[in-house]
Amino acid sequence: MDDTTPARKRGRRAGDAQQTRRAILDAARAEFAASGFTATSVRAVARRAEVDPALIAHHFGSKQALFLAAHEIPDDPLFLVGDALAAAPEDRGEVLARTFLRRFIGDPRGIGISLIRSASADESAARLLRDTIGRALLTHAAGLAGDDDDAPVRVALASALMVGVAFHTRILRVDALEPLDMDELAARLGPALQAVLVGARGASS
Repeated sequence: MDDTTPARKRGRRAGDAQQTRRAILDAARAEFAASGFTATSVRAVARRAEVDPALIAHHFGSKQALFLAAHEIPDDPLFLVGDALAAAPEDRGEVLARTFLRRFIGDPRGIGISLIRSASADESAARLLRDTIGRALLTHAAGLAGDDDDAPVRVALASALMVGVAFHTRILRVDALEPLDMDELAARLGPALQAVLVGARGASS
C-alpha cells in the first residue's frame, strides 16, 4: 500500500491536463530561476510539480521547449515587433520600447526578468534567448530599421539597449532608474531606440 502512495499522489494531476500544465510551468519557472537552464533537470521540475517526469515530455517534449514555454516566448517572431511594424516609422522606437518593457519588466510574475537573469548566467539560456528574441528582431530588421546592409547591426544595437535597460532596472537595480515607472522608462528609451534604428539615415534626412 505504501509503495503506491506516491504514484497515486502524482496521478491526481494527470486527470486535469490544464492543471498539470500549469503546475509544471510554475515549477519550471522556480527551478530555472533558482538553478539556471543547464543545472535544472526535468526530474527536479517533476519533483517540484509533483508529477511523473513522463508528463513533462508529454506536454512539452524537451527541456528547451519547457524553458521557452515557462518564459512565455512564442514561436511567432512578431510577438515582440508586430506593434512597432504597424506604427508610423517615426513612432517605432517608442512602440518597441513599450512592447519590450511590458513583457520584460511590467509582468508582475517577473517572467521576463527571470529569462534575462538566466541568460546572463547560463550559456544555454543565452543561446535560447538569442535564437528567439534575436530572431524576432532580425527577421524584421528591414521593416524596423530600413532595407540596407546596416539594418541588422542597428537592430542588434537596439536589442542590446533594451536588454541593458531591463538588466540595470530590475537586476542591478541602479538607483537612478528605480523611481521611473513604465511610462517614464518608455518615454526615455523610445527616442534612444528610434535614433539607433534610423541611424545615419535619420540624421541626414
